[in-house]
Amino acid sequence: MNKLNKEPLVSIIIPTKNSAETINICLKSIRDQTYSQIEIIVVDNYSQDGTREIADQYAKVYRKGPERSVQRNFGAEKAGGRYLLFIDSDMELTSQVVEECIKEIQKRKEIKGLVIPEISVGEGFWARCKALERSCYIGDEIMEAARFFEKEIFKEMKGYDERIAGGGEEYDLPQRIKEAGYKITRIPSHIIHHEGHLTLWDSIKKKFYYAQTIDFYRRKHPDLFAKQATIFRPAFFRHWKRLMRDPIHTLGFIFMKTCEFSAGGLGYLKNKCWRSGNRDKFRKFQKEYDKIHKRKGFREEEEYYEVLGTLLKGKKTLDIGCGYGFIEKYSPNTVGVDFSFEALLGANKRGVKRLVQASAEKLPFGDDQFDVSLSSGVLEHIINQEEAVREMVRVSRIQINIVHAKLPYGIEAIRPLLMRILGLKAQPVEKPLSLKEVKRLLRKNNSRVIVEGVWNYVDLRWIWSKIPYGIVKWPSHHFIISTKTKNLDRKFLGKEVHH
Repeated sequence: MNKLNKEPLVSIIIPTKNSAETINICLKSIRDQTYSQIEIIVVDNYSQDGTREIADQYAKVYRKGPERSVQRNFGAEKAGGRYLLFIDSDMELTSQVVEECIKEIQKRKEIKGLVIPEISVGEGFWARCKALERSCYIGDEIMEAARFFEKEIFKEMKGYDERIAGGGEEYDLPQRIKEAGYKITRIPSHIIHHEGHLTLWDSIKKKFYYAQTIDFYRRKHPDLFAKQATIFRPAFFRHWKRLMRDPIHTLGFIFMKTCEFSAGGLGYLKNKCWRSGNRDKFRKFQKEYDKIHKRKGFREEEEYYEVLGTLLKGKKTLDIGCGYGFIEKYSPNTVGVDFSFEALLGANKRGVKRLVQASAEKLPFGDDQFDVSLSSGVLEHIINQEEAVREMVRVSRIQINIVHAKLPYGIEAIRPLLMRILGLKAQPVEKPLSLKEVKRLLRKNNSRVIVEGVWNYVDLRWIWSKIPYGIVKWPSHHFIISTKTKNLDRKFLGKEVHH
């Protein structure tokens, strides 16, 4: 055991998401450290595979999302240690890592961060290619990032930049520490990074996704980024003898890097185009929605909202796309959010007080701040539906979606033409969803469907008032209740819910 005086506490922070396959090895390696004063903090992004249950045996477990930088910063806020060590759930510490970190960081006051070398292991050809590539980075200041920090410097630097994901944030923080005049050194012990059964497609998808936030990192550290963003890195030339001894896997990782860089470039361009285009779209749609809510004669079917308001009464509810605030009239403990100023103005005139102007894709609320989030006739009018669903799940325990349904039998394809012929006004965004598509969006964001059904059917009485309602069994709106918790609040619907 470690014999240092006072043995300062080290907080090891692990962000997780569906990490059941690797988290056990990770946590056991922490338990087997030669240094004893350790607390383990797991910040789980609403896993559905038993990760939380495994972590509960070893650690303090919190829930937080949506990305790794946010999870790490949250874990640091909860940490009681003088030092912080950030690792991923697929990493295994060799036994003396923490002890060596404490000895090294206490040598000189100017040392504020430490690099821990990483060795990759995994199954299959591509995992071995990745292991060979990463073996070249050991000792390379450009490609290695510090993981162990003094908590005070972490707070001074304001932690990880939450705008960056996928590795860029790991380089950004140490670079800021260096620029502030402090030192970052390294220890000899290493971390084992378990790649699992890595496929080429997995690697390409990851690079495409992460490259969509890399522009923030590029703008903050252009010189460092220029050295990192090349296939022909100096580290490869320094280790040319090692690469020549394994020509098959060398060619494999060169091909893999070429694919990754191509995917990263596409992801970067996609984000640049999306951000510039969507800013203009957002402003345009906001003006259009303001016109709709300002238009004389705009009305809502208030009786539907009376039903919903009664259902939600007593729950802390977020009404996304609240419009004129009809639900708030019947369920006073509701916060209404809409990005149309005219809609909020109309709601305020009706006496609704708890109103916020914001986009459904970026809700200004904390995780699990609400019991229920409601989207009634809104999701189909949102640009980025997946992001809106992710935000719903993030801010609430239970989600209720009433969504405009796609028309059957290919009729959906001619909906715009029918609306024009019949003189109906379309909204700026019209993206109806099938029930299957709504469930897929919820499932992708770790929300489990509890109740699904039809909210109402296509009403043909606007053609001729004598046509009976429901004669055509085409759903007009789907009704879905979902939850990211294990058990639905059984008192929520006023009766037992079996599932």
